[in-house]
Amino acid sequence: MSFKRGSFETIVEREKGLHRSLTAGQMSMIAIGGAIGTGLFLGSGFAIGFAGPSVLVSYAIGALIALLLMGALAEMTVAHPTSGSFGAYAEFYIGPLAGYLVRYAYWSAVVFAVGTEVSAVAVFMKYWFANVPGWYWIVGFSAALIGVNAASVKVYGVIEYAFSMLKIVAIVAFILLGAVFVYGAPVSSGVGLNNFTAHGGFFPHGVKGMWFAVIVSIFSYLNIETIAVAGVPLAVTRAILRHKTDIAIAHGTIGREMRRLLQEAGCHDLHSETVAVTFPTLKMFEDVLSMRNNVEGARAEGWITEQQATSWWADLEELDRTGGFFASLCGMFFAGTVS
Repeated sequence: MSFKRGSFETIVEREKGLHRSLTAGQMSMIAIGGAIGTGLFLGSGFAIGFAGPSVLVSYAIGALIALLLMGALAEMTVAHPTSGSFGAYAEFYIGPLAGYLVRYAYWSAVVFAVGTEVSAVAVFMKYWFANVPGWYWIVGFSAALIGVNAASVKVYGVIEYAFSMLKIVAIVAFILLGAVFVYGAPVSSGVGLNNFTAHGGFFPHGVKGMWFAVIVSIFSYLNIETIAVAGVPLAVTRAILRHKTDIAIAHGTIGREMRRLLQEAGCHDLHSETVAVTFPTLKMFEDVLSMRNNVEGARAEGWITEQQATSWWADLEELDRTGGFFASLCGMFFAGTVS
């Protein structure tokens, strides 16, 4: 399918009304925290009920599907950096109706998922407060969730980052405690790896049960697409660097065939060393790499839009002003003898 690179401008212009207030670290933790949530802590119980020990295969299949999805989204985000993500891509490549349906299908999935999340809260709290009606917890935590989202995006990012970190720590603790129980339990306790094949075997409910559990596992990976949905700054950065790399390769200054080319030129006993140069200030970054010219070149050739170029450079200036700017350039040195 052929298309005019500039024809994506209309969609980008419409999507640019959203303002970014979350850092890359917060976005990453939100995505990780979304995957480590109800689907893992509570949903895994349902998955195990369907599949038994073969739930390991179910989650592996779900992880593979999620990996392929994120790989495709990453490629599309780099090619078309906009916060609309897959809704914008469906609109551009298929049509406005497809974009509309994809956007609202995603919105519906997230809304329904919130319902399962707050319902799961009631299940968890029953373990500590068995006599308190579940709807108390549902209303209370729903109100807290609305309050956090209504406060500000930065407050939401900080709270999500903290809770995501807490869930990661909990997962690591569960793994360590599980290992202690499995490998430290007496033989007579019945605890051990032999249970993977006991009580009906590895597939106690057959392959069908394993595939049912895949559906639950996919729900567990919901929210990992968050980075793609709002990952414009990283995509813009990659687009600019791809443009700069293409220029460098075209001019013959870098390339993956450097070692072969040097050998063909008569160099022997080649040794290579990877080096990294750091830039603690934006001025040094600009003086050495002339990034303003590269940003303008990427914009002129359609890699990014004018608004994205302006916003990207403004973000760098803000980071530099607050002391948070840091850039690094990696390269290789070759040394050898010439015959």
